[in-house]
Amino acid sequence: MKITDSRFYAFKILKRIIYEGAYLHLVTRNVNLVERDRAYFKLIVNSVLKSGYKLFERLSKEKLSQSEIVALLMAFVELKILKKERHIVFSQYGSIKQKDFNRKRFFKLLTKLENEVDLIKEEVSLPNFILRHIVESQLSMNIMKNFLSSPLTGFFVLSDKKEVLSAINSLSSKLYPGKIFKNYYYTDSLSEILKNLPGDSYLIISESSMLSVLLLDPRPGEKIIEVGASPGGKSVFLEYILKNYNSDLKKIEKVISVDISENRISALKKTCEKYNLSLITPTLFNDNLSFDISDKILIDAPCSGLSKIRSKPDIIFHLKENDIELLSKKQEAILDFYKNFVKVKGRIVYSVCTFTAIEGKIQVEKFLQKNKNFRLFEGLLSSKYLKQDLFVKNGVIDVELSTLSLEPFFICCLEKIYD
Repeated sequence: MKITDSRFYAFKILKRIIYEGAYLHLVTRNVNLVERDRAYFKLIVNSVLKSGYKLFERLSKEKLSQSEIVALLMAFVELKILKKERHIVFSQYGSIKQKDFNRKRFFKLLTKLENEVDLIKEEVSLPNFILRHIVESQLSMNIMKNFLSSPLTGFFVLSDKKEVLSAINSLSSKLYPGKIFKNYYYTDSLSEILKNLPGDSYLIISESSMLSVLLLDPRPGEKIIEVGASPGGKSVFLEYILKNYNSDLKKIEKVISVDISENRISALKKTCEKYNLSLITPTLFNDNLSFDISDKILIDAPCSGLSKIRSKPDIIFHLKENDIELLSKKQEAILDFYKNFVKVKGRIVYSVCTFTAIEGKIQVEKFLQKNKNFRLFEGLLSSKYLKQDLFVKNGVIDVELSTLSLEPFFICCLEKIYD
């Protein structure tokens, strides 16, 4: 029996992700499969990435090739999680034709391990160093598992046109309301959203990401710098807020949206074109770049991305323990640079899409120890976009995001109190 296209593509893609460091969202973009096959392909790939790490560690200790390890990961996912019939799984993966694939060795180990109950389960499997960071961040493991296993995609409705609202109401899939924001929905059928709604009428963005923009409190007439702007989700929401003040657009300052590579700036420009953004100025960072003193700075710093494992499970295989320490040093340098461009009584919002203490709470504590002219913002966060007002305590919004099954970002607001 020849291996099916969905399994064959999953096999090729997983080898690239696990052994070559390829990114899931890039390598799956051009996979040419019919809708049904593509759905099963995605199911296998995501299941292996989310649930297969401990098994991967076990298999890596055996004398196996890369092809054999990937095939075994897929086979165990189908047997233990997807509950496929044994003879189908054995015949499908036994038909793999690769130079480094030994059919006899594959069957021997599959037969040897298939009755081990705890080898692979339908839950997220993480390296020990990530588990340690979860404990250190004081997140509940059960809450983390619930957050990581949620299959829903969230989107914010940008348009109030009747035809858009009518299209939303006529969707056949169920929509679930946002936890924090008005005009925000969750869906388990993203394909239906993509098919039925105009592309510029909604924004696929997490509520956690939106909170960082809201905490910045952007207002017309202010000079704003956005750091780490690509691919532009926060930029869209930033401009949406500014334009909804109904001010004269000529009086609204352009937002300087900065990123570090041509590719990232190109992605940001595409977002600007898609949403017809007129207030965002994509700006490529270089060592000679300087800025005017600004009212507010939004920093979306490079980070371990652990809060995005739900949508980017390849992080589990890509991230190494020393990466987090290196990233924390980059974050420290970014804060140290941009602090020079905010005015007195201005604010910096520092945001990372992760939950590690070294990239969040500890990073801010170090910054405040070195910069006595900054303090943590405290107050009430009130907005027409929120379902209810939120309190900001010690610079952080007083909401446990993970308990709401939201991505547990670290978002902190710093105020400059003197030069």
